[in-house]
Amino acid sequence: MAQQQFRVRGGLKSDANLTLLNTPTNGTVATNGKILEMDNNSNVHSRTFSQVKAEIDAGELESVVAGNGITVSAKQAGGVGTDTQTITLGTPDTLTAVTTDASTTSSHTHAITTSNDTSGASAAVVLAANTTGGLKVKEFKASGNATFSANVTIDGSLFVDGALTYVNATNLSVSDPLITLSANGDAVSPTHDQGLMVNRGTSANVAFIWDESEDEFAFIQTTSGGLSTGSITVSDYVDTNQGAITAQDSITVEGTTDATNGTSGSIQTDGGIGVALSLFANVVHADGTANSTSNTSGQLLSSGGLGVAKATVIGGDLTVYTDWYQKDITRTLVSSATIADSANAWLFEVPIASYSAGEVILKMKAGTNETAIHKYLFCESGSGAVENNEYGTLGHAISTTITFETTNGSGSAGSTHIGMKIANADGVSIVAKVEATFFSV
Repeated sequence: MAQQQFRVRGGLKSDANLTLLNTPTNGTVATNGKILEMDNNSNVHSRTFSQVKAEIDAGELESVVAGNGITVSAKQAGGVGTDTQTITLGTPDTLTAVTTDASTTSSHTHAITTSNDTSGASAAVVLAANTTGGLKVKEFKASGNATFSANVTIDGSLFVDGALTYVNATNLSVSDPLITLSANGDAVSPTHDQGLMVNRGTSANVAFIWDESEDEFAFIQTTSGGLSTGSITVSDYVDTNQGAITAQDSITVEGTTDATNGTSGSIQTDGGIGVALSLFANVVHADGTANSTSNTSGQLLSSGGLGVAKATVIGGDLTVYTDWYQKDITRTLVSSATIADSANAWLFEVPIASYSAGEVILKMKAGTNETAIHKYLFCESGSGAVENNEYGTLGHAISTTITFETTNGSGSAGSTHIGMKIANADGVSIVAKVEATFFSV
């Protein structure tokens, strides 16, 4: 008689042995093997193993595919509704990071993400290195930040799309020898100030910026902060201290502080100032006390001419060098020179090799209405002597001694120049004016 399946709905009772074929043997069941299944109503069903497994799998989590270095354990029974499976991350042979989007400057995705499942996990996770060289799952909490306690090495490019990046490092080392600001602004016209801002806490911030509106670099004090954009507020310009400054164009000093000594004024220097071309100043003070004995000594030196538009007051001797006079040309040697009482002044000195004679007119004024005019002829007569003849005089008798001498061209005794000297003994300052015509050899 062929074997037949049967179903007992009310119960099963046997007075003899009951044999079930195709039952599990040693804990194993063939895929098409038969097993008995009792439902919640105590009904017994004969089912295949594949049918029973499909019913169990229908209520499980989505299948987990384990890769190299990842181990998935069998499901462990923990009570109704609490069965669990364990995922262990070991050390993989190789690790290949896969993203769902190509890396660009404007679009990035996490390498690994998760979504809600029947276990209740809902946070995004990434793979992070553990202390033994393996991998562990790091959770990004919805209300906090991800923290990596060990070093993080990124062999490729790092893109940060956030609005603000904080670097809270004790020391910052950057290998790039050229740092570019506003790297994404290549195709637009410049509108923002750019530079480096120093946050000074309770004191005003300072910055080194390119001022776009002024088209210049500037060291500034500012009320703006690191989040400011556009035009940075300049509350003041701050001091700098550096070595040599080389300017290809001009240097403009906008300070208006007047100078009363060598350590005041808008420009101060502990050394000298060399000027190759013109120097224009409202007032020039030379505070040194060194006397001049030639045209290369003293406190005010000039390798070129000296133009004086108004009166000149000289407290000591005045020596005028006239090597540049041309033949038979009348020159005003001194437009207005003040000679103090008991002081001497060389009114001119001309080289004998070029000019051996001349005619001089000297005008002197001492007091409000005391004026005198003297006219001289002079000539070098040999043996270091100069003859002169006063052939005209007018006006007040001012106590002076006027001599013509041979000199060394610097106000001292010699034989290379002819000089005219005036010694004031009138008791008051004398204002002198000299015009002369020199005759060549």
